[in-house]
Amino acid sequence: MKKEIIAVVVAAVVFGGMAYVSAAKTEIKPKQEKGILIGEVIDIAGYGMFGRLGKENIEAGKYRASHGFPVGILEEETGDIWIALYRLPVPAAGMQTANGVLTPHMGTTVVAQGVKYRTKGLNLIRLSLVGEY
Repeated sequence: MKKEIIAVVVAAVVFGGMAYVSAAKTEIKPKQEKGILIGEVIDIAGYGMFGRLGKENIEAGKYRASHGFPVGILEEETGDIWIALYRLPVPAAGMQTANGVLTPHMGTTVVAQGVKYRTKGLNLIRLSLVGEY
């Protein structure tokens, strides 16, 4: 009886430790840094379905963005796609999509400044300034 209890306790400790190590390995911690991006403003859904926007599709990208489809920046140097959020400049303001800020620049190259977040397979930028490049 005593050996069975000890075996159960040892098994619980071993499996509990394995579960803890497994959870620690899968924990996702985003890297964050202030930075600048140079790239083309894209409609992410359109880019995913059709590839790069041609001049004839810029209006379609603007239309999708005006209806809430996400807008991002295709980084010129690396080819990475950055989903864009915008933080209002007033104190205690929340986040919103960057559609209103980026849609007028759809299909053009911009320089964007903000806080960049990289998480396993996802790039996000919280914009503070955007201008044509």
